[in-house]
Amino acid sequence: MMKKRIPFGTLIISIICCMIVTMWSSENISARKKSDVLGALILDENKNLVGAEGGESWKTIQMSLSWMAEDTSKSNNCYRIKANAFQNCPNLKNIVIPFPEDSYGSIQEVDAHAFDGCSSKLTVYCPANTYLQKRVLELGIKWKDYDSKKWDAISRDSAKYVIMNRSREIIAHGASGLNVTFPKTTKKIRSYAFANVGFDKVTIPASVVDIEGYAFRGSGMRKVVFQKGKGKSKYKVVRSRAFADTCLESVQFAEGVTSIEKNAFQDNDMLKKIYIPSSCKRISRNMFGTDRMKKQVTIYGKKGSAAIAFAKKNGYQYKCR
Repeated sequence: MMKKRIPFGTLIISIICCMIVTMWSSENISARKKSDVLGALILDENKNLVGAEGGESWKTIQMSLSWMAEDTSKSNNCYRIKANAFQNCPNLKNIVIPFPEDSYGSIQEVDAHAFDGCSSKLTVYCPANTYLQKRVLELGIKWKDYDSKKWDAISRDSAKYVIMNRSREIIAHGASGLNVTFPKTTKKIRSYAFANVGFDKVTIPASVVDIEGYAFRGSGMRKVVFQKGKGKSKYKVVRSRAFADTCLESVQFAEGVTSIEKNAFQDNDMLKKIYIPSSCKRISRNMFGTDRMKKQVTIYGKKGSAAIAFAKKNGYQYKCR
């Protein structure tokens, strides 16, 4: 019986398709592994934009008033972009503010030197007939009407950043990627700062001293790692619900953490591994919020540590490191 031959043209097309699929898969995996070191927009006590950190490589940035409003239940907030707000962004060419006037408030003042230090080719995208449009034109800066259909092409270079106050507390997520590292100046992460953000992996710098409850509520992050600094971590207490209601699969704390409070990992049904340092002496029996996690979570710790003693006493799986 003769074997059916595959036409040469069909064979070539099949090979090309396989190559394209392989290249796409490799790029996708690489993108997930790469960590974006986030920059930051700095707000003062009145939520006015006063500066930027880590924006030296930014080419495009999109801003939303809802990110700037710490209390989104309030309306009619007045926002201002102060002098030298973007002075640390020499390569910034596109600033996109789709809704400078919305239910959260409006931008009502832009300082004459707000965009000093940006690229000479800077373009501000926003709707027509708004204060922002009129002010941008007054300052001699190029303006373009915001078009959501065209924005997709521009957004590929959009900067990843967080919103901070002057005390270097993260109050909102801004625009984030899949695999991110927070700014090394971060001291605190406020409640709901990263609610419902689609993270994959989060790296928290050694500078962080506190993470409030529900800081990551509803986020898709699967793994969180705490960087090691000089000496022990400044982050001491894992607060109640600090990592509640996430997609966490793995948590690795740095040496220096001293206690884990009740419900710290409440409603984390995907959690499988937690690495607890020997410095942690106090661990709430209800840190997971439920006993059903006993068969699912493995606790890692040093032999003779409080973490291993906790696991043995409460019936959790454990491994000595």
